Amino acid sequence: MFERRRDRERGQSQVIGYVLVFSAVVLAVGGVVTFGVSALDQVQSSTVADNGEFAMQSVAADVEALYYGTATSRNTELTLDSATLETGAPTTVNVTANRGSGKVAINRTFRPIVYKTDDVNIAYENTLVIRDQARGSVAVTEPHLTISGDRSVVPVVETNSSVQSVGGATHQIHAVLANSSGRSLTKTASDPVRLNVTVQSVPDRVDVWERQLNESVDGMTRPASAPLAGRPACRRPDPGHVTCIVGTDRAVISHSKVVYDFR
Repeated sequence: MFERRRDRERGQSQVIGYVLVFSAVVLAVGGVVTFGVSALDQVQSSTVADNGEFAMQSVAADVEALYYGTATSRNTELTLDSATLETGAPTTVNVTANRGSGKVAINRTFRPIVYKTDDVNIAYENTLVIRDQARGSVAVTEPHLTISGDRSVVPVVETNSSVQSVGGATHQIHAVLANSSGRSLTKTASDPVRLNVTVQSVPDRVDVWERQLNESVDGMTRPASAPLAGRPACRRPDPGHVTCIVGTDRAVISHSKVVYDFR
C-alpha cells in the first residue's frame, strides 16, 4: 500500500517537473524571440538613420556647390525604403549690418529639406545639417558662417520646393540655382559695423543654431550701440529663435536661392 502511494507521488513529481521544465523552455524561447526582434528593430532603425545622415551630407555638398557657384544644378539620389523626404517647417533667417546711415540686410523665409524616419529627422537648413531625435538635436555638419571682430561672413541659402514629400524606393533631389548675390559693409574711422544675425525655426533645430552661433562668436559681447550692450552676443528670447549682435570690422552677407523638387 505504501509502495503504491510512493509510486503515485513519484509520478506526480515527474509530471510537475516536466511542466516546470517545459514552462521554463517556453519562457526562455519567448524571451529570446522578443529580445531578438527588439534588437533587430533597433539595429534597423539605427542603420536607416545613419544612412539618412550620410545621404543628407551628400545633399548639403550638392546644394553648397550651387551656393559657391561651381554648378547651376545638381541631382542627389537617395534610397527611402524606410524613410520619406519632406519640405520642413518654414525657417526664417534675418541678417542685418549697419554702419552709420549705411545698411545691408536680407530677410528670407524658406523650407529646409528633411529626411524623416519613425525615430529621427535629419534636416538641411541654411548650410547646416541637423539630426533631431529623442535624445536631442545635434549638428552633423557645421554651418558655413564666420563671426569675429575682424571679419564676418554669413550665408543665406534659401531652399524652396512645390513638392511636399516622397517616400519609398529611390528618389532624387533635383536642385537648381535660381539666383545669387552678395553685399558687404566695412567700418570707417568713425563708424563701426554692427551685425545682427537671427534664426527662427523649430525649437529643436534652434537649440543647435544657438550652440553653433555661440561657438562662432566665441565670447564676444554686444556693442555699445546695441540693446543690452556688454551682455553676451547671443540670446534666446523665446524657444523659436536665437539672435546675435556683434561689432565687426567687415560684414559680408551672401544669398543664394535654390529651388528643389523630389523626383
